[in-house]
Amino acid sequence: MVTAWTPASAAEVLAIPPERAARSVAILPVRGPMDAITVEGISDRVARARRDGADCIVLAFDTPGGELTSTLDLCRRIKGEYPPNTIAWIAPQAFSAGTIAALACREIVVMPDAVFGDAAPIAALPGLGLQALPATERAKIEAPLLSEVTDSARRRGHDERLCRAFVSAPIALWLLEDPARGERYVVDGEEYRAVFGEDPAGDAPTLTLTPGAPLLPWITDALRRPNVTGGTDADLEASQRMLPGRAPLAAADRDRLRLVSRLDTADELLTLRADEAMALGLAKARIASAEDFRAHTGATAVTVHEPRWSEGLARVLTSWWFRGLLILALVACFVGEMMAPGLGVFSLVGIASAVLLVVSPALYGLADWWPAAVILAGLALLAVEILLFPGTLVAGIAGALAFAAGTVGLFVISDPSPDPRAGVARGLITLAAAIALGGFMLWWMGRARERGGLASAMILQAELTAAGISAADASARLLGAEGVAVSDLRPAGRVRVAGVIRDARAEGWLDRGTRVRVTGSAGGELLVERVA
Repeated sequence: MVTAWTPASAAEVLAIPPERAARSVAILPVRGPMDAITVEGISDRVARARRDGADCIVLAFDTPGGELTSTLDLCRRIKGEYPPNTIAWIAPQAFSAGTIAALACREIVVMPDAVFGDAAPIAALPGLGLQALPATERAKIEAPLLSEVTDSARRRGHDERLCRAFVSAPIALWLLEDPARGERYVVDGEEYRAVFGEDPAGDAPTLTLTPGAPLLPWITDALRRPNVTGGTDADLEASQRMLPGRAPLAAADRDRLRLVSRLDTADELLTLRADEAMALGLAKARIASAEDFRAHTGATAVTVHEPRWSEGLARVLTSWWFRGLLILALVACFVGEMMAPGLGVFSLVGIASAVLLVVSPALYGLADWWPAAVILAGLALLAVEILLFPGTLVAGIAGALAFAAGTVGLFVISDPSPDPRAGVARGLITLAAAIALGGFMLWWMGRARERGGLASAMILQAELTAAGISAADASARLLGAEGVAVSDLRPAGRVRVAGVIRDARAEGWLDRGTRVRVTGSAGGELLVERVA
């Protein structure tokens, strides 16, 4: 859905910085958890907005966070594929992944009641909740996020320490001020000690900021190359984007500086509200509604591009719980078809489940179809073991291993997260449930044959229909019929009679391949004897 506004008069347009000026603004709401579906949906809406003439993209974040890989992918697209004039609007909250993506945009604007921050990676396991991460593992997961926010800080002129404090809790920050110069500085513990010669005071005032002196951002020179020679045009452009940062503060600056407040402690993650973000220079304006972007950018039109309905459908079809249901349905239908071949219901439901399992990732370009293909290959091998080469175990073991690997792989790939244990746990839970369901189906169908009734009639009718035999004359037609044992009978096993494989029981033990004759039936099994 697209909603549009146009300005009431040209007098409403204020003086606009050149990098912010736009003719047409497209607002893209980003709601709920961010995942691969979200990223593909945003890119689709960006492409449509640009075709409609939009030269400014506004990502309106209202999100609790999202997946690590999807977040990094979105940041890459913001910096390299979306229009340079891409604005993040905190409307009204953007935690974790939302904050990291917002920092990647050209500028951040906030609703009056906005809040954002708290962007450290977390790990959660199904049924067990949040899991503590060892120090080494946490550092490994934090590394790409710290690199990402540091790059964003250098591109957008934010303070690096401030941006990194969103991700890493051990970073403690203080705000210093030079009243004479009208400047403010964010410092960490090391720079604080370099200036004052002592550790920061534990009772420093907490964060209470009001707009005032500008914040001079701290930006390292580690990756900035002011005099690029012999590089590509991209290298030169990248180096020019890195704004010069302030020089490190030292003891010589002690007399001109005073402590304003403590921004962040070493045991919490930085979280900012609208006024605080404005005072620290991270947010450039307060925007209360979509119409306010006319004055903020000078645009003559503002449109809102809502997500397509298919995004919600794709998210359901690719969710871990829905895929778990599809796998359970596949197993149930596989067992049902083996026990009652030709009935049709099991085949239709199983085929539909298989199609959804393989096709649904393609709805939004998610290239994770191969685990579903491995699952189907495993079921096919199990069918070969049961129907064609019973008792050999080669195809059966290979099929079981392929089914297990595909099930676990499906959840690891379809649920990318900082900790792959969550996907492995979901896969193992689903695998255990599928095995339990398959065992229950075998037990239930065996009991149904013994008890008779509707279920037994359905199974018998399915088997007889496959052989072209009606239920009414089944006994007369099969009695005395000859076939061959397709598995060892010890004394129970399976035989092929009238072109259909059936459960059978012999008097004594018979080897696979033995010719047999039907002498009767009992409990849903054929009674057979060796043909002399």
